[in-house]
Amino acid sequence: MLLCPVLCAQQHAAAEHVSPGMHPAAQVEIRVDGGIHPELIPDEVAYHHLFLVLARNPAMEEQLDRRRRVAYVKYYFRPDCGPQSSEDRTLNDFQLDRLLAFADGVFRRIAALEPQTTGIPTNLPGRDADAVQAARKEQQRKLVAEAVGSLPVMIDSDAAGKVHKHVLEHVKRRVRLVNVRVPYTQ
Repeated sequence: MLLCPVLCAQQHAAAEHVSPGMHPAAQVEIRVDGGIHPELIPDEVAYHHLFLVLARNPAMEEQLDRRRRVAYVKYYFRPDCGPQSSEDRTLNDFQLDRLLAFADGVFRRIAALEPQTTGIPTNLPGRDADAVQAARKEQQRKLVAEAVGSLPVMIDSDAAGKVHKHVLEHVKRRVRLVNVRVPYTQ
């Protein structure tokens, strides 16, 4: 597998940006293409993408948007989807409705973290815009991680397992060039 040479090369290239006195347990940020290395895409990033796809789009007419969302679930959660065609991935109507409602709730909570919805200016003197953005991204990551943890309770464990397989086998492969933190080694 080319993973080690790719990571080593990326870490070496990133080493130019690491200060000489950096702690040995420090991390560097690399860019990962999920189509090549889906195993390096964090679960929270993939679930975030899935929730955005499944969430209601307020700019669309409600019935048309529902048809779009249901079509996605019906297409990707069908009996012949996945590496083993005998595996049943279908969701019943109750599970489908719960999943869509859950995605709507997660999307609303993520949107509430955006500066235009909170009304908190990010360009105040003495306020580091990069630090504000990093803190917001960390809040989003935690929010998505909590949402993923509550999926078995909010939908049911069967549907949560099917969603997790979909994230691992499909969504992660569609995430392109995400920044991932990996341990720095010399």
